[in-house]
Amino acid sequence: MDESPPSTPPAVSPVYITTIHHPPEDTPMITSN
Repeated sequence: MDESPPSTPPAVSPVYITTIHHPPEDTPMITSN
């Protein structure tokens, strides 16, 4: 399971990826939600 590509696991949500790329403080979209 550790060798599975990052695009395969459905557990990866768009919000999770956004949080990783941009901090919560820099993402008003997540805070607004």
